[in-house]
Amino acid sequence: MRRFEFVVALALTGFGVRSAVYWARRPFESTATRDQLLYAVYLTGRVGMWFAFAGLFYLFAFAGASDPAPDPTTGALAVDDPSKYAWYLIVFAVLDGMRQPTALMISSESCVNCWRCATRSVFSVSTVAA
Repeated sequence: MRRFEFVVALALTGFGVRSAVYWARRPFESTATRDQLLYAVYLTGRVGMWFAFAGLFYLFAFAGASDPAPDPTTGALAVDDPSKYAWYLIVFAVLDGMRQPTALMISSESCVNCWRCATRSVFSVSTVAA
């Protein structure tokens, strides 16, 4: 076990738990089922990122951490290579793929800094000024 990676993994796990508790206590004002579902997917992606980073550091802490045993015929050391866990990057892509579109959908519904409203106001200002 590698101590530095393990300590970082524990800290990231703590941040994940803190994030989950913080966002669970925050009320969401919309009562529409669609908005509630989008918000839940968004928070799953947001909180899940902390746990995904923690999992990555757990992999770094424990992959190949035991004392390598030499191969009796060749004498080469058999070490568990962390690169065989490259598939784990897909976890980050899925979580971010959940978070980004739902954030856009939620923000466009609330019209806070929405690109449609911003372009509408730009066009209305230019027509009034002319």
